Amino acid sequence: LRSKASLKTLDLSDNPIGVTLVPTEAGDLPQEFFSFLDVGSYSGMRVLKMNKCQLQEDAGQALASVVQNNSRLVELQLAGNQLAGRTSLQLPPAWMDMLPMNHYLEKLDLSYNNIGHAGLMALFQGVGRNRSIVSLKLDGNVLVDPNGSHSELAQMLQYNSTLAELSLCDCQMRDEVLIQIGEGLNRNRGLKKLIANNNEITVRGVSEMAPKLADNLSLEVLDLSTRSVQVSEEQYLQAYKLLIESSNVETIQL
Repeated sequence: LRSKASLKTLDLSDNPIGVTLVPTEAGDLPQEFFSFLDVGSYSGMRVLKMNKCQLQEDAGQALASVVQNNSRLVELQLAGNQLAGRTSLQLPPAWMDMLPMNHYLEKLDLSYNNIGHAGLMALFQGVGRNRSIVSLKLDGNVLVDPNGSHSELAQMLQYNSTLAELSLCDCQMRDEVLIQIGEGLNRNRGLKKLIANNNEITVRGVSEMAPKLADNLSLEVLDLSTRSVQVSEEQYLQAYKLLIESSNVETIQL
């Protein structure tokens, strides 16, 4: 792969590659495996798909390290792995170095990677300083902590004008997080699509978020559909009407 300049897309999904990608006394296997992405290779890879490959923390560290200086890769799909540490629930440190430094990666999917609240907040800090990613998918990671702050998410939305699509489905999101998203979107000028269905928000959260969207002119699609909002038909219709009347969003699902 290091010499395959003509190979632009590689899909290795659904193979248990991560089982063998662990450091040993014989060498750093994760680093060796991902060496085809380092700056010294002739690889022309632009899209790499490794969904459900059982990649773990060591592999994630090695991958982020080489992607940091890669100027060819534009799409990276890593859904359904175990990149976050089992106890820390955070991505390896190399990810926080890579996100502000890489100016070429445009699409990143880290859905269902066991990332906890603190891990997501650290990730949002990194994305806040990134200027190339237009699509970020974080479905299935845990975006809830009764004692935690969500300000990093709001700040990322306020100051990042490059991100156009954000997906936070099935993240156990509650009203407090949704309200913070509204705070961020109030000053956001780049996000066009927010997909956050199948969470734990209520009519209260939707009602408090809605007025914060009044000054946002960029958001085109908003999907907050979830059963917890549809418990009362009357309240659901009121919240839906408030979203329509308070925002400039063209497509709303609730």
